[in-house]
Amino acid sequence: MLNMKQILLIVTIILIVILSQAEFCFSQRWEIIHGVPTRKDVLYDIVEQYDLGYSIGAKIDTVILWNIKTDINGNSLWDKTIQHNSAISFITSMTRNSSGEIVIAGSIYLSELGGWPSIIKIDSCGEKVWCRYFYTDQFIHGVFLDIMILNNGDILALARFESYEQNEQVFLICFDENGNMLWEQSYATKYDYPEIAFAIGWDLYQFQDHFLISGYCYWPYPGTPNVVWMRPLFIYIDSDFNEQWILPYGVSDSIVGKVLGTIQLSDSEFMGYGKCYPDEKSGILTNALLARFNSLGQETEYVIIPSDEINPPTNFNLIHNAVPINDTLFMASANFGPAYQENPNGEYIFDLNGNIYQYQSRPNTWGTSKVIKTSDNKFVFGTSIFEDEKLLKSDILLYKLNAYLEQDTLYTGNYTYDSLCPHQIQSGVIDISDCGIVVNIDEIPSPKAYYASLKTIPVKAFPNPAREQITLQYENTGYHTNIRLQCFDILGRKVHVEKIYPYQGASNVDVSKWNVGMYVAIVTSEGKVVGKCKFIVK
Repeated sequence: MLNMKQILLIVTIILIVILSQAEFCFSQRWEIIHGVPTRKDVLYDIVEQYDLGYSIGAKIDTVILWNIKTDINGNSLWDKTIQHNSAISFITSMTRNSSGEIVIAGSIYLSELGGWPSIIKIDSCGEKVWCRYFYTDQFIHGVFLDIMILNNGDILALARFESYEQNEQVFLICFDENGNMLWEQSYATKYDYPEIAFAIGWDLYQFQDHFLISGYCYWPYPGTPNVVWMRPLFIYIDSDFNEQWILPYGVSDSIVGKVLGTIQLSDSEFMGYGKCYPDEKSGILTNALLARFNSLGQETEYVIIPSDEINPPTNFNLIHNAVPINDTLFMASANFGPAYQENPNGEYIFDLNGNIYQYQSRPNTWGTSKVIKTSDNKFVFGTSIFEDEKLLKSDILLYKLNAYLEQDTLYTGNYTYDSLCPHQIQSGVIDISDCGIVVNIDEIPSPKAYYASLKTIPVKAFPNPAREQITLQYENTGYHTNIRLQCFDILGRKVHVEKIYPYQGASNVDVSKWNVGMYVAIVTSEGKVVGKCKFIVK
């Protein structure tokens, strides 16, 4: 029979085993490397998916795009390489809708045409739905820099086109969910602002039904009207996509720098983040910039985060990407270090006054650094990390932190992924060699003209003349309610009436018993005439 000392010893051993297993379990931290040894894999964007997994947009060497799908802990589930048989593709931004579809924006370099904006839509099974790229002889080249999906399913892309004159450079281009180009509009043009030069919209941000474009431009330096310097740039756009104002930031304060994104602080105040050059003449020393402004386009306050806020010697400090922790604290994916370039990426927590509370550097990381706030109020970061000291090959580093910069633990339990796809998804290749080409974007309507056209229901009749049956074809019925079709003869007598349903595309009308002559078809919505056409019965 065991005595008390033996029992205590056994209990102690059991507790030690349990605690050691628990410590092992909780010590498993959320940090994953994706990539293939001896290959240059580079991260560009991260999106949290509907099933709590993640979609990662990346690039392989200099030719192939890479879409990786992971589980909730960052482990790869499947991946798709996206390639063109005779072109080089680049990715800048990606987004997804509630159906799990991914839209990827960037550019494609065609040897005979140069580099032009490109857009790819991928369904919930990881297959290509459609792709487009753009060419126009109005410009030298172009690129999509950001993208979002609107509540009605339309896709809004932020583009930049380069020209020698630099009259129009920043564009919004809208597509429907099927890839049809609906409208395009330029902003911050030299026609309206003769002082502006080399304008770039880097980030597209939506608040309520309005939009902000953040980026940079070149603007005259105070006292030297013929000399332009880099300035942060904000463009405010209303719900009808009209430009309300532009703000070349810090002109009177001689701020030289750029913003890479915007955070909304309240209903009327915003904060751009990026970098500036305190020693503007040399353009060498770089500090993070917080540029606050209001909805009227007025500067309210700016803060330069000095590099000595981070453990000295730090000579370079910029914010790639930032998201709110709460109303006063923010999480930044940043680049900082002792050199004037080629510093590693990392992260830090900062407040509205530019105070840095905690920071971490990630050795051997480089390039783009991204952070997203997840549905569980944690933070997933992504960047590229070198494989060796030669700095020629790299992988993708993905990790998850809490609001205290502590690595998050792994989630246990069973999770269902890709439930919106009817079959199991296999890794493979997406061929974009057959992308549709959009040319002459100057022929695409403006937002004002496009949305005005939706207020009508154009009607076409065929065959015309008709003998037995005529087909009346409609557009835009999905934007209208209480729609009716009425047909009248040349004397104004009503010969036909029927109800038209939203999204109905056509009506087939029997005219075999009608008198020979001219007729008019009138379509009304809520009692107002929105479309009509004439046709002949013979």
